[in-house]
Amino acid sequence: MRSTIGKRVLYFYFGQWGLLIIAVMLLAAVKVSSSAVPVVLFGGLALLILEGPLLLRAARRHDVRRSAELLAPYTESLVQFESEAVAIVLTKMSSDDVTASKYGGRPCLRALSDWPQNQEGRFYCFVGQVNFGEVPAFPDSPLPERGVLMLFADFNGECYGDGWAKVIYNEQAEYDGAFPTPSQEQAPRLHKMRFQLITTSPGVSHEDEYSLREILHSDKLIEAYNTALAGGAAHQLLGHPGPIQWDPRWDVLEKDVSKERLLEWVLLWQVDLGPHLGTFGDWPRLYLVIEADKLGKEDFSDVRASFQMS
Repeated sequence: MRSTIGKRVLYFYFGQWGLLIIAVMLLAAVKVSSSAVPVVLFGGLALLILEGPLLLRAARRHDVRRSAELLAPYTESLVQFESEAVAIVLTKMSSDDVTASKYGGRPCLRALSDWPQNQEGRFYCFVGQVNFGEVPAFPDSPLPERGVLMLFADFNGECYGDGWAKVIYNEQAEYDGAFPTPSQEQAPRLHKMRFQLITTSPGVSHEDEYSLREILHSDKLIEAYNTALAGGAAHQLLGHPGPIQWDPRWDVLEKDVSKERLLEWVLLWQVDLGPHLGTFGDWPRLYLVIEADKLGKEDFSDVRASFQMS
């Protein structure tokens, strides 16, 4: 939904107000002097560029506020769909720490031989790792209390199907700091992770696996819900995913799987591979999903990955 809202806001402010502002300034410039037109035109464009982010944030807040007002009568009915999650907040990291929760840097591997490689012998990109000992606990959390979960991905091939993304769970956080770090393509810039607990709500897709349409009966209410409530953080553990296209579990399970079977799988980790990580120039997301039962047993042998982009 982020891209839909963004396009609408950009069109409104830059397409309507922007053109109006420039037209008025040009009209005033023509009356003064024709030589002033280029200067005024440049100044108008510069003003829009400088004020654009503020206008976008203001429009986003306005959208959320109006949507929340529309949804007020349905609040109690929607609470049942909420799910706790752990938001990942990125901060600068001046030097690497092998066991820390982070994107980029050096993974907490016992040996170089554990580093995944593709069929051509190229090393996978080390995306990042989560040290569960640093993640805040909450009641009934299915996450382990210790250990480091590392994520590797082969971005050179097709980011689809089995094998292009792999996780390694190092329960004891033992590592070898001596082996040289192999060359990697599209490796993220070094960022430390901080964690905070949040509440997430599912998006309303046309599959509507949570039957939200039985509560929200109109397209206007559905749009308001997706604007004000759906999704969580750009980077997160657990909770409801923030899909760019559709629920990522549909990508990794059979297309004819039942909704009951789908809901046996949960989001493990959501990664926003945008420009801030330096991995991709646009805003794709990588989702890791796992069966809830296996997560409870600390069994990461069948973690599946989905890659989506707008």
